[in-house]
Amino acid sequence: LPLGGNFIANISAFDFHRLAGLQRLDLQYNRIRSLHPKAFERLDRLEELYLGNNLLPALAPGTLSTLAKLRILYVNANEIGRLSAASFSGLSSLVKLRLDGNELGSLGDSTFSGLPNLLYLHLDSLRHPDIFGPLRSLHTLLLASNGLQQLTGGLFQHLPGLAKLSLSGNRLAHLAPDAFTGLGSLKELRLEGNLLSHLPVALLEPLSSLEALDLSRNALTALHPATFSHLGRWREQPDPV
Repeated sequence: LPLGGNFIANISAFDFHRLAGLQRLDLQYNRIRSLHPKAFERLDRLEELYLGNNLLPALAPGTLSTLAKLRILYVNANEIGRLSAASFSGLSSLVKLRLDGNELGSLGDSTFSGLPNLLYLHLDSLRHPDIFGPLRSLHTLLLASNGLQQLTGGLFQHLPGLAKLSLSGNRLAHLAPDAFTGLGSLKELRLEGNLLSHLPVALLEPLSSLEALDLSRNALTALHPATFSHLGRWREQPDPV
């Protein structure tokens, strides 16, 4: 049901009450400020929900709890300031989640504990180093334009299935030598548009599956010959046209 690009400001408990068979609901680009906790109570067959680009200040606990079949959830570009594990309770089938463009503060280490099958996460808040612990199935993690200044060691160690990691457009000036520990499945790493002046020699050593690496638009002055010695499956990037 496409309802995007309108002037909807409120979603009541009964707006979708008679649409029990709905599988896709698009409410993007409206002016939604109020979302009743029971708005989706009857939509137990819903697989895709798009709430991006609205004015939501919060996602009340339990609002999504009946959406056991939901696979895709966009709540990007809202005004959400806080989330907890209860915000995503019941979403065990979720594989794609966009939270970028909100006003999120600190996220607790259990925020994503109920999302065991999540594959794709777009996030622009990284103030708690343990939030990725439950996401062992995660395939894609986008942390671009996050204002990050450093990466601590072992931050991604619980993401053994991660294949794509974007850290582009941050303010990273230093990377811990063990920043990418545990990422043996990573195929694509984007670090362009940061402030890196050097790379620790052992930084890329854990990345045995890496095929694509972008270090453009940094402040690199020299690279140690051994920096790339562990990259056995390198994929050459085409020259820009």
